[in-house]
Amino acid sequence: MDENGEKIRLRSGEYKSRKIAAVDWNEQDKAEQWRAAWAETANRYLELAGEAYAGLERHLQNLMGKQNKLAHELSPIRKKLEVVAERISRYETYKERTKPHTTSISKEYNAQRPWKRKAFEDNNRLIINNYETSKSYIESILNSNKKIPIAAWQREYSELSAELRKLTGEYQSLKDEVSTVNKIRVNVYDILRKERQREQPRRSRDVER
Repeated sequence: MDENGEKIRLRSGEYKSRKIAAVDWNEQDKAEQWRAAWAETANRYLELAGEAYAGLERHLQNLMGKQNKLAHELSPIRKKLEVVAERISRYETYKERTKPHTTSISKEYNAQRPWKRKAFEDNNRLIINNYETSKSYIESILNSNKKIPIAAWQREYSELSAELRKLTGEYQSLKDEVSTVNKIRVNVYDILRKERQREQPRRSRDVER
């Protein structure tokens, strides 16, 4: 305004004016305050992310420990199951095929003329050897009553199979959880790494000031 209270016109035709700040956003000290507040917030979130990452690491190690323990428990059960299954299989083979076949061969042998028995025995040596091997094995696993405990084997096999299925299910669940937690851990680590890389230049500039 001039001395008469009129607007002053400039040579460009525009009226002379000046800006009056309604807020203090553009002031240097305010920008510094905002920068400091942002840095504090960012650092807090980084700290929380770091704590989350450490927690995920501990949780992952705990899960892997449980997984390894289950793996050790599964190994002897599988071996026991294999032994019991082998016993049952060999007994059934002996009962259903080896013994009846050998009994038939034995009858044929006894029906041979004395001078023909040696040749007959040689021709059927493989069958006789299989029978003798199976018989020897069966006799070695008889119980105290000199009986084959097939019912006890089958019961043991059923119990071991059920336990194996249960532990295998738990192991698979742990394996899936380990995979999921590890993926989350890797993602959190990647976020932390990238954020720290972005934060480094800002800290360098603040030090220079």
